[in-house]
Amino acid sequence: MNLIKEAEIFAKKAHEGQKQVTGKPYFEHPKKVVEYLKKWNQDEGVISAGYLHDVVEDCNTSLEEIKKKFGERVAFLVEWMSWVITAGKKDLDLTYKRFSTFAIREPSLVLIKTADILSNLPNISHPSIREWVINKSYPRNMGFYVPFIEEVGLERFSNQITKEFHKFTTSSVKSVLYDYISKKDLQLLKEKIKDLLI
Repeated sequence: MNLIKEAEIFAKKAHEGQKQVTGKPYFEHPKKVVEYLKKWNQDEGVISAGYLHDVVEDCNTSLEEIKKKFGERVAFLVEWMSWVITAGKKDLDLTYKRFSTFAIREPSLVLIKTADILSNLPNISHPSIREWVINKSYPRNMGFYVPFIEEVGLERFSNQITKEFHKFTTSSVKSVLYDYISKKDLQLLKEKIKDLLI
């Protein structure tokens, strides 16, 4: 069995019983992430990480288990796609800092994150999470991830994400992107990502 198929089976089992806000099986989310990554011709490690990107954060799965079963690189991608938790809360500062640092080493992180956000876009219209979208998801994405995605040459996706969010709110959000990564590093990353998408 190849790595991607193993990751698919593992993720499906790990997310078994979990639901998205729409009521659909949660596994449909990583499955959609993988569809984007395959469309962008990513390698088997990146695609496998796409399936597994939420299993450590949302399931009873350890990073060590991922490393043992899928190898160092896949575990690395899964780890740096996960939130940093401090005192039981999501630590935005450390999460952004870590993402920026390791995206330089592994540009595929940006593609996985982009696919993650795109996959979640249909859910933001659900009434039950409208307040969370406006007060949490929108500021986090528009303050950091959307500018990041745009600066590394993925404007078509940043524009799509912005358009969907603006159906619900157009509140002004200050970008904190340059608090975490330099323009020089973003330009370097842009070149690397361009090569990845060929």
